[in-house]
Amino acid sequence: MLLVSDSPLELCALDAEHVAAVLEDCVDQLAVLGSIITVPENTISSGSLNEIAKLLNSQKQLEGRYEELVTSDRPSNELANVKQNMKSSAQALVRNVKLNPLAT
Repeated sequence: MLLVSDSPLELCALDAEHVAAVLEDCVDQLAVLGSIITVPENTISSGSLNEIAKLLNSQKQLEGRYEELVTSDRPSNELANVKQNMKSSAQALVRNVKLNPLAT
């Protein structure tokens, strides 16, 4: 393990890999559901789709940065900021999907 802490917000590298794998699996499953479910075009606004796409892209970038920081083997204050941003981004994504369930 590269990072060990009693804090529930800090993840070791292996846990971060597991979280990334689960999120990737969720995206794949949502893509399958999206291909199965037909939605009238006027039901979903393009703004909602754009917002969800931006949030997913941001989350992916944050995960990449987190992985870089964890594997760098040097302490960094940026790690806490990236973890907080990942949490906020995930919460925003969940809120957006709940408001626009057909957008997924």
